[in-house]
Amino acid sequence: MGWLILAIVFGVTTYFWVMVNRDKGGPSHCMGCGKCDKDGVCVLKKGMNEERVKK
Repeated sequence: MGWLILAIVFGVTTYFWVMVNRDKGGPSHCMGCGKCDKDGVCVLKKGMNEERVKK
């Protein structure tokens, strides 16, 4: 019975998370610095892409 309640709570939480964040186009790890609005490149993604090139 406890697992059923946990599953329902998880499902409702996931549903509301999707409804709140469905219209956001940016990455979920965005820290809101505004850099991507200014030059179109996310600071966090830029760092990840540079690491991939080094490998």
